[in-house]
Amino acid sequence: MASKKYKIAYSKKRSRWAENIFKWEHTIQTGVPIDLREFNTSYLVLQAMAMWGNDRQMKFVGDAKIVRRNFVIDLLSYEDNSCRYAIPANIQQRLIDIAKKD
Repeated sequence: MASKKYKIAYSKKRSRWAENIFKWEHTIQTGVPIDLREFNTSYLVLQAMAMWGNDRQMKFVGDAKIVRRNFVIDLLSYEDNSCRYAIPANIQQRLIDIAKKD
């Protein structure tokens, strides 16, 4: 999917830009695990972005069910969530408590 969209975008590129991003050298920050089963890649990317540039070590979960649950909890309890005010404080705290159990 991403490859197809890249090729479409690349075909409409500016004429002076001829760099192929598939040839770029990719680096993975030390301590960031590689998800070989690819069930939670996008969430791992978000978590890796959150830890980039700070010394906090993250615990990466390999259980898809827990990853999905934690993703929903993170979305609901995110500080900048514009709808967060609508979630009662006790529910917000419960979501935080659930996430801490892992």
